[in-house]
This record gives sequence, structure tokens and C-alpha cells, in this order.
Amino acid sequence: MRAASVCFSSARAAAAAALEAAAATLEQSRRREAAVAAEQRAADERARGQRRAESARARLRDVETRLEGVPGAAAACADVVAALVALQAGVEPLIARLGDEAAEAEGRVRDRVAARRLAEDEVTLRHEIDELGEGRGGVQVAIARLEERRAEVATRFEEVALALEIGAFEGPGSDDEAAALRERLGRLERRRDGVGPVNPLAEAECARLSEHVEFLREQRRDLERSLDDTESLISDLTQRIEADFDETFAVVQGNFAHMVGILFPGGDGRLVTVAGDGDEPAGIAIEVKPARKLGRKLALLSGGERSLVALAFLLALLLSKTCPFYILDEVEAALDDINIGLFVSLVRDYRSRTQFLIITHQKRTMEAADLLYGVTMGADGTSQVVSARMAEEEIDHEAGVT
Repeated sequence: MRAASVCFSSARAAAAAALEAAAATLEQSRRREAAVAAEQRAADERARGQRRAESARARLRDVETRLEGVPGAAAACADVVAALVALQAGVEPLIARLGDEAAEAEGRVRDRVAARRLAEDEVTLRHEIDELGEGRGGVQVAIARLEERRAEVATRFEEVALALEIGAFEGPGSDDEAAALRERLGRLERRRDGVGPVNPLAEAECARLSEHVEFLREQRRDLERSLDDTESLISDLTQRIEADFDETFAVVQGNFAHMVGILFPGGDGRLVTVAGDGDEPAGIAIEVKPARKLGRKLALLSGGERSLVALAFLLALLLSKTCPFYILDEVEAALDDINIGLFVSLVRDYRSRTQFLIITHQKRTMEAADLLYGVTMGADGTSQVVSARMAEEEIDHEAGVT
């Protein structure tokens, strides 16, 4: 382990020294590259100046040729020559300065080329440093494994020392005892190998799993609170439904008893709640006992009587929550004249509280109406709707006769 540490320290020192040398070389390269660029620019400027001078000389020669035949041209040319000489004297310092700048530029260009090379060397060195870093990671893993192995060996040594009491240990007394000890040692070594390598990330994984477990526990507590709230809401709704049902059932039960008393003179009827028993669901039972008859089961009643029971139950439901009007379609079709009279008397009793719209073919039912609407065929063969309002006196008289 110490040798691996020394090797890694030497590699790290060598890498640092190489990196510093590369940085210095990179700086020199940058300077040389800048000098080369300046020199190149100066050379370009010098070449352009020479081209411009050659062009000026050519134009001058052309002008001299043209001016030879012009009077006074010689004097003008002498003036121009003097001006050009003065211009040349002023341009020479500029050319000298451009030469100096070109030299500096050449130096900067050389520095830039060297800097580019140093940059490439730096990239190579960085790759080598990365490889050394990967090697360092492998060395650290190996060191960690050696530390684990050392800890295991130390723990094992302490266990063996404690079990055998090294200070007072005596060798096995016989070959059988030695064989038993060797066998036990083999079992212990196999158990140790079965445990496998120690996971260095076990603590972090345990912390992460503990946080997840705590999160799940919090979610469970939220669900339990939601469940309690839901159960409380269900309980409140159940109580309200039961209270509303008891109230409505009491009203319907009273209306049904009253209706049965009207439709079955001398008889009685009631509604009874039936609790569920096994597979039988809970519900409501109807018990009706007409006058001078035994039994309360609907199966023992005639068809007309069962129709009256149905009318009584229907009207009891309707009148529990009174509406502006009710529509009854052929509800008395199965009744005889006597039962129709009972139905008509029931309608007359409640016509002051609501309105009944009755569709019927029974004459006695029509006689009890305040307003009649009918469909008939006219002389031209088309259907016509006719209406007739009954006089109040006739209605009252009919009621008194009935």
C-alpha cells in the first residue's frame, strides 16, 4: 500500500511539473505567433508600398513623355520632382518603421506557431493526466479493498485470540482434536468467503432507503387520514339518508293508509320495512286487508283490488312531495264501475291541492273532469281536437249523487 502511495505521489509531481513546463512553453509560443503575424503584416505593407511606388514611377514616366512637347513642362516637372524627393524623404522613416514592425511581427508569428505546438502538447498532457487519474481511482479501490482485508484479518485475529486465549493456549491433545479444529477452521473460512466483499456504499444506500421508507410511511399516514375522513363522510351521509328515509317513509306510510281507507272502505293497509335475512335483501312490504276479507297478502287479492293497491301506493308517493300536476294514463282501465267510483272520489278529494291530467276511456272518469279534451273525426275525414268545460254545478251535483 505504501509503495502504491509513493508511486502515485511521484506520478502526480511529474504531471504537475510537465503541466507547468507546458504552460511556459505555451506562453512563449503565443508571443512568437504574435511576432510572426506582425512580421507578416509588415511584409504585406512593404509589398503594397513597393507596388504603389512602381505604379507612381510608371505614371511619372508617362507624364514626362506627354509633357516633353508642352511649353513650360520642364519647369513644372522640376517642381514635381522636387516634391517627389521631399515625399521620398518623408516616406523613408515610415518604411524603416514598417521594417521594424515586420521584424516584430515575424517574432510574434514564430511565437504563435510555438504556442500552437504547446497547445497540442498541453492536450496530450491532459490526456495523460486523465489516464493517471483513472489509474489513481483504481489504486484507491485497491487500497480500500486492502484496508477491508486488513480489518477482516485483524477482526479474525482478535476473535481467534479471544477464543483460544493465546497466553494459555495448549496444542491439541490428539490427532482427532487437531482434525476437528482444522475442520472447524475450514467451515469458518467457507462462511467468511460466503459473506463476499463488503459494499462500501451500503451506508449511503441504507440512508437512501430509510428516506424512501419514511416517505412511504408519510404517504400511508395521509391515506389513513383520507380513509378516516371518507368513513366519517360516509357515516354522516348514511345518517342523513336514514333520517330522510325515515321522514319520507312516515309521510308515505300515512298517505298510503289514508288512500287505502278511501279506496277500500272499511279496510286498512300499511307499509312495513323488512330487514334483510341471508340472501334476501331488505325492502318494504305492503299489507292490505279489505273489509270482510281475511289475510293481508297481495296474492290473495283480485286483479282490480291489486290495481287499487297500486294506485294507493302511487298516489301516496306522489302526494308525499306535492307537484303542480300529475299525469295518469289509463290507471283505472282494469277497474269495474264500483272501483272507478272510488277512484273518482279520490281524485275529487285532492283536486283542490293539485291538478290531475288523466288519459282515459272510462265515461265515469270523464264525468268527474273539470275540462275535457278529445279527438274526433270531422265531416271532411280529418282528426279534430275538441274541448269542453264542465259546469261547476253539474260537477258538484255529480259528486253529491255519487
